Amino acid sequence: MNLPIQLHVQHSGLEKGTPIVFLNSLGTDLNMWNQQVAQLSSSYRMIQMDTRGHGQSAVSHGPYSIDLLCEDVIHTLDALGVPKAYFCGISMGGMMALNLSILYPSRVEKIVAANTAAIIGNESAWLERANLVRMQGMGPVVAGAAGRWFTSQFNNDHVDQVNVMLAQLAKTPSEGYAACCEALSKADLREKVASISVPVCIVAGELDPVTTVIDGQFLVEKISSSRLEVLPASHLSNVENPQQFSEILSRFF
Repeated sequence: MNLPIQLHVQHSGLEKGTPIVFLNSLGTDLNMWNQQVAQLSSSYRMIQMDTRGHGQSAVSHGPYSIDLLCEDVIHTLDALGVPKAYFCGISMGGMMALNLSILYPSRVEKIVAANTAAIIGNESAWLERANLVRMQGMGPVVAGAAGRWFTSQFNNDHVDQVNVMLAQLAKTPSEGYAACCEALSKADLREKVASISVPVCIVAGELDPVTTVIDGQFLVEKISSSRLEVLPASHLSNVENPQQFSEILSRFF
């Protein structure tokens, strides 16, 4: 394992019990889960963490890998004395949750993997984006994010919430974002997900242009103990449909 770095972790909910560990998407931070935390705090122990290079976690020089990001999660659980957890991740965080159940099945109770895929995008596009933010900062990425993350109706009706999420993206360190783009450029779980034996709930956004319902169906076909839930949302379904998303977590966990 690589040496651990300083990671920003936040606790809420119950003091004991198997926790839900929340894993953020590319370009966001642990606050993206605040609505789920508020809705579930009376019933669960919860741990939110900023992925390496995001939020208040340390930025090391890239490239990163999905395996490295998962090692960070395991180091965090070890430091907290948590032998096993539920995991909820979205987009990049969802891929991390799937990979955790492949690499460290004994540490995983169940996972919810939302708006994710066994492979996301293509290598050249990720490397181009990594180069772009290293050259020009986060501005070009922020400019097109709302249309990828949310439906047009949500963008029109919930301007304040959209702006909060875009602010998270704008504040993401360029090097951390770029290095995670490099991790996604190499991440391909298509031949590995069939080995997942823990219960998995895949959540897809009906209108998600990034990770589609078809991507979710692929995962459910490959993972024996899995199910698919489809929400009327785009890519950040937990923000766009917080109540329904939290209900899925409560039922599944």
